[in-house]
Amino acid sequence: MWKGVKMDLKGNDKHIYSLIGVGIEKAITARHIAQQTNLDKRTVRECVRRLIIKHKIPIIGNRKGNHKGYFIPANHSELMAGIGALEKQIEEEKKRLEVLLEAEV
Repeated sequence: MWKGVKMDLKGNDKHIYSLIGVGIEKAITARHIAQQTNLDKRTVRECVRRLIIKHKIPIIGNRKGNHKGYFIPANHSELMAGIGALEKQIEEEKKRLEVLLEAEV
């Protein structure tokens, strides 16, 4: 278990957590998690979000490169790369929000 993680994970959260590896080379996609757990991808994403926010597990979601999927960073470099990618995604979402806020309907 990741240091600091409470051992009280239950149900889907526990099962999904057990499938997420440490290190980018062990990234697993939501699709593969869904196949292994018989859950739909939306439920998988909700569980991952809960693991991150409620249980404070630093799960990275990598969308580019050879190692796409979820993983727990093995070192500071992987953590910072994940943070950088998330910050870039947030900036792109802000641009989208600005367009919607300016739309006249």
